Amino acid sequence: MSRESDVWATPPEFFEKLKEVFRIDRDVCALPFNAKCDRFWTPEDDGLKQDWEGVCFMNPPFSETELWVQKSVDSAMNGAVVIALLP
Repeated sequence: MSRESDVWATPPEFFEKLKEVFRIDRDVCALPFNAKCDRFWTPEDDGLKQDWEGVCFMNPPFSETELWVQKSVDSAMNGAVVIALLP
């Protein structure tokens, strides 16, 4: 980690264990080169504006953590399951 970026990829070994337990099917906050699921949203898709459903994973930019946590709470209230990796 450095102060030059607030975007950090989730370690693959860690994610695979989560996916096995929770059956995650969408990465709501990904970059094309580090998406953890076949179904994912990039910054261009803006996961904050999408309807989350199923079992979602997020590792949001640290500078926007509050926005993503609020979206995950709202989505969970509407039936989604959200697994989050937060600082």
